[in-house]
Amino acid sequence: MNIVRLGMEFAKVPEVLIQILKDSEEKNRKLAEGLNRFKAGDKIIVDAGPFVGLEGVFDKYRGDERIIVLLNVLQQAAKIELSLLDVNKAT
Repeated sequence: MNIVRLGMEFAKVPEVLIQILKDSEEKNRKLAEGLNRFKAGDKIIVDAGPFVGLEGVFDKYRGDERIIVLLNVLQQAAKIELSLLDVNKAT
């Protein structure tokens, strides 16, 4: 196994860079788990953002990180685009 060295010293990676990489990996893992997690008609609940606590109905995926859901906003059904990370299946 080869390890990056600068002369006889091992290369040092700043702790902040390690944390950025870990955070990015966690976000990507959550997004990958989220793909195909919902199907049209599934009931969802919003866990984050301005619509937190509202229940809705999953409509469709929009790219890799966004979804379209139907929410009842001000007594009217509205199609809202949300982050895939901000919703879960309603129980």
